Amino acid sequence: MTSIAELLTNAPFSQMLVLNQSADLSRKVDSADISETPDITHFIKPHSLLITTGMAFKDDPAGFCQMIEDLNRVPIAGICVKLGRFIDSLEPSILATADKLGFPLIQIPNSWTLGVTCHHLLSYLWNVENQQLLSALKIQHEYSQMLVKDTPISTILTHLSRTIRQTVFLTDPFFEIIDTSLPRGTKTGEMEETLAAIKSSDKLKDSPAAAIPSSLYIQAPHPFTAWFFPVWAASAHPHLLIVLEKEKIPYPFSYLVIEQTAAAIAFSLYKNQKLKELHRRIREDVLRRLTHNASNIDTAVFLGQGSDLGLIASDYYQFLVLGIDDLMEEQHSARFDLYSLVYDWLERHTEILGKTALFFSSHKSEKILVLLQSPVENLENAIAFISEQMTTYLAVSISCAAGNPVNSLQSVAFSRIEAEEVYHQCRREGKKAFFRTYFSQDVAELLRFVPQDHARHFCTCVLKSLAYPQQETQVILRQTLQTYLDCQGDIAETARALYIHRNTVKYRIARLNEILDTPLSNPDFSLQLRLALLLSES
Repeated sequence: MTSIAELLTNAPFSQMLVLNQSADLSRKVDSADISETPDITHFIKPHSLLITTGMAFKDDPAGFCQMIEDLNRVPIAGICVKLGRFIDSLEPSILATADKLGFPLIQIPNSWTLGVTCHHLLSYLWNVENQQLLSALKIQHEYSQMLVKDTPISTILTHLSRTIRQTVFLTDPFFEIIDTSLPRGTKTGEMEETLAAIKSSDKLKDSPAAAIPSSLYIQAPHPFTAWFFPVWAASAHPHLLIVLEKEKIPYPFSYLVIEQTAAAIAFSLYKNQKLKELHRRIREDVLRRLTHNASNIDTAVFLGQGSDLGLIASDYYQFLVLGIDDLMEEQHSARFDLYSLVYDWLERHTEILGKTALFFSSHKSEKILVLLQSPVENLENAIAFISEQMTTYLAVSISCAAGNPVNSLQSVAFSRIEAEEVYHQCRREGKKAFFRTYFSQDVAELLRFVPQDHARHFCTCVLKSLAYPQQETQVILRQTLQTYLDCQGDIAETARALYIHRNTVKYRIARLNEILDTPLSNPDFSLQLRLALLLSES
């Protein structure tokens, strides 16, 4: 909309005279109306200019003052009054009321009729509106062409910058600069000052999306205003399009121009996100082949195939499982949005986990798999920093489980299995925001993975009737066997452990040799006995 000040600078409206000293000429005008009725307040549209002779208030200055107060609440732009026909001049009380409200009172030239005045005003306003619509259509066509031609975001920003003659740049939800309107995406000190002011501002601290579009006045050697507008790329966490306004932005700047730019950028961001998603699926396939066929891969061939993804020859590989806590409880769209934001942020900040770290998505889950190809100094602190960033900007926490490091690609699968195992164990225990490293299990824990029917058969073949004893004498012999093996075949030590005479131990050992049909002194058989005892206990 056009302001009164802009209106009065154009012919023929420069002949009109502002009657009150404190008139707010920045008020916007989008229409004009003629009326001589005292109840016009109920019928006039907001932001209109009322054209009148004041006939209804010829001898009622108090009524004129009341009308000004009522119209100011609508609010309208002001009153254009023709003096000399019914009212020769406005009373001081009328001018004082208008000044108190900043309400413009404007005198129409005596040579103009009310109809001519209205015609001039409406013609001008409609012409301005028509120019704005034509400009909007032109801008829309330009952006449509950009989208068809797959124009980069940097070019879209440059186009907006040239249109409004101001520097603009784009940030992600973490307030990190993605691109700028300057050549080669150059970042300036003013951009950094703006981001620092935004981060410390209460406007954006709690709910960024609720506070925008808005502005901040930046105190600097050369002060300026930073306007920021949301860019919704199918996300609950918007990017920000920021305009650095150092001087009045010229026509045809309007919200429509910014909205067109934001829409074009949102489309580009969405398209880029889908391409990234496809790239992640390709990486998932590499991960599957790396961890499911590890023993059969040719290291040299696989390194060649994976070099484009950043896979290198190393004597250090370690898998991490990063989980976004409570992600699976979110709605599908929000879940995908959060996952993508965290994944993209990690890829941009690879140096936190080492420059050679590789990231892999885990389809339809909250997990991001990380392959470290070099040791990370103080890994737990690095994970804590990542979790802190996610909590600050996305209000989510991060959990991490680490497998043991291995020294070859053929062993990478074991590191992933370990990381996955400890991760899911912590999840079953209801833990969040955890950091856990896999600890090697004892033999008994490993034997849990032997199928039960195979285990029973093995135990029965090795321990015979002592595998699952039914009689008291069998229980005693089994206990003696276990103690004898624990004491490394030392009869005296076994007797002391069982609180019996050594001759009793000798008798029981002889009996065990008969039942088991193999001497206990046989090393291979001794190992089988230990395994069978562990398996049969579980």
